[in-house]
Amino acid sequence: MKKIIIVLFIVFLTGCKTSNKFVGTWYHVDDNDIVILTFNGDNTCILEESDEEEKCTYKYDDKKIFISSKHDDLELDYNFIDNYLLIDDTRFYKDMKEAKDNKAEGKKTVIEGKIVLETVLPDLIGLSLEDAERMLKREGLSFNVIKVENDFYEKDRVVQTNPLAGMKVNKSTVIDLFVSNSVDKVVIEDYTSKNYLEVKEKLETIYKMKVIIEKRETGNSEDNSNSIVGQSISPGTEIEISLDNPTTIILYIPNSNDY
Repeated sequence: MKKIIIVLFIVFLTGCKTSNKFVGTWYHVDDNDIVILTFNGDNTCILEESDEEEKCTYKYDDKKIFISSKHDDLELDYNFIDNYLLIDDTRFYKDMKEAKDNKAEGKKTVIEGKIVLETVLPDLIGLSLEDAERMLKREGLSFNVIKVENDFYEKDRVVQTNPLAGMKVNKSTVIDLFVSNSVDKVVIEDYTSKNYLEVKEKLETIYKMKVIIEKRETGNSEDNSNSIVGQSISPGTEIEISLDNPTTIILYIPNSNDY
């Protein structure tokens, strides 16, 4: 009799245990893609979209589900309504056909935006367009290239982004890359008699050149100590602007100057 009571008590406790309604595979379809959300009984989950897969963990109470991924920790409202699971404003169905029949036309999903497709925009300023494209593709982000005039960066370098670096962005967001359209060649001027400090700053910041200052005997004690008396590259010479392989120029100033 005692054993029977114990068995019945165990059965009673088992029956009282709340079942996990989330367990299983759920589908959401919109005009752009299919999102597959799989909840496992061990409180792990997998989110698949656009041939990408992200692993996550979850727990829940009677009103909210808490989902953690490598990108974020989320607290989302949920409700089981008829034949679908509503997470925030997004419907997930157990049946793929039903999800397709009830697709949210033209709408990106909340889950998609918050979990699978959310990332931090890396700092791309100063990178070549090729390197920036590679980083964005690695993050699963698409982009537009906008050419702008810029005298500070050489041609095809990223000068700004929209959104700004460090911001969290939905992976469906198209990133604007503002890329320098500056000339990649420049003609060296005659810098004789000009202030060497001003010329040095211009050559280094705009033309990305390596500038060396050397003293030279001029034989004239009245020469302005800040004025250039010679240069290693002749005026009229065309050079390429390059951050990776900068052109070196020597500017000569009177020997009396202490620079």
